[in-house]
Amino acid sequence: MQPTYELHLRFDNNNPELVRYLASAGQKWYMVLPCPNQKRMALVHDNLAKAKAQRERAAQLIAELKDPLRTELLAMLKQHKMLEAVRRYQKVTGLQDFTLAVMVMNTIDPEHPLGNR
Repeated sequence: MQPTYELHLRFDNNNPELVRYLASAGQKWYMVLPCPNQKRMALVHDNLAKAKAQRERAAQLIAELKDPLRTELLAMLKQHKMLEAVRRYQKVTGLQDFTLAVMVMNTIDPEHPLGNR
């Protein structure tokens, strides 16, 4: 059965959108689940591998983070200055990858909602 409608549910700004595909037949509604094909599965596996490599690189960068920079960054994060901390970290370390720098900040700040994951 082909879906005829898309239902987009947004719970709040912190969560991604949930999408459901629907189709009606007669007086009933059905949720249509997509069948993964070989190309899509390869994409999923590739993305999982990239995410794992990024987490491993972030862990390595955290292990290399020493004082006084670590203390300076923690002070910025405690003041809710995430962007400033990320930029400072990038400037001092030369790291170009913004997403990776954010991952490092999220991990070193134990009070951040995403910290210690």
